[in-house]
Amino acid sequence: MEGIDLSGVDPTRWPEIRRRVAILDEYCAIPERTQRSRRAFARRLGVGEAHFSSLAQIWRERRDPADLPGARAHHPPKPANRLPAASTDVARAVIADLGAMARRRDILSEVRSRCENAGVMPPSAATITNMLAAARASLDEATTFDPEILVDSCAAKLPARHRGGVVLPRLLVAVQLPERVIIAYEMSLDTTVPPSVESLAASIRAAADPSGRPLRIRAPHLGVSEQALIGATVLRGKPTGLPTLTQLLAPAIGDIPLVFQISRAISADALVRIRNVSPLSRRDVQAALDQAVATHNSRRPAPVAFIPAGQPAA
Repeated sequence: MEGIDLSGVDPTRWPEIRRRVAILDEYCAIPERTQRSRRAFARRLGVGEAHFSSLAQIWRERRDPADLPGARAHHPPKPANRLPAASTDVARAVIADLGAMARRRDILSEVRSRCENAGVMPPSAATITNMLAAARASLDEATTFDPEILVDSCAAKLPARHRGGVVLPRLLVAVQLPERVIIAYEMSLDTTVPPSVESLAASIRAAADPSGRPLRIRAPHLGVSEQALIGATVLRGKPTGLPTLTQLLAPAIGDIPLVFQISRAISADALVRIRNVSPLSRRDVQAALDQAVATHNSRRPAPVAFIPAGQPAA
């Protein structure tokens, strides 16, 4: 059952969809199915007989896990926007003028200023933030940021099993600019042990090309010893205007939402209370993240060859 194609299934549904497929396969293999067997299998699946018959028919005809009900997350419809169209038009114009990679606070300030000048109510900060995130997610061209590798941390909004509990996987990610390609990442499920800087450094070196151009590594939120371990450039003073991981990756890697402020995130325990969502094994989390990174990178321009700054070119 591990070998079924789950590429179109929400990763948080993988365990439940595997369970459903196993039961449906067993049922469909019965030569002469009766009402009694259908009733028994419906009970095992936890659904009514009519619903089970529908699931069995879908599985017999398509054999695609993504087509089974419950394979994808269903988000409730957003409440109707009560703002005048002029307000959201202003926000869209600001994002277009300043660019999707502009700092959030600059976007918010400019939207409020233009709305005030136009005499219309400005959208809420949350509405503008969502619009900005959508614009960033759809951006498939290189940014105007200087070439570098940014290393920073976040968490994946995936419920993961760890030592009898449920946690959000913590990530340490290396993103190559200006293309926003993820060249490496490390994961930790242990809330007391951060993702390995040493392993990430090794992955960055493995992705390098001796004939490539030198690229600095910037890791603004790592400690001094970790920056040295990863070969990061320590910038003097407090330079402003440099890109952040939130700008580059929010709101998601592929279809996996990211969390940049853990204290404000929904708990992993709350996630598994959602219908059809189950905690994932480490293996499933790794597979889901690998798939998401591949999807993310496929939507970006091909990055140029590089070597970490300070290493001699060929």
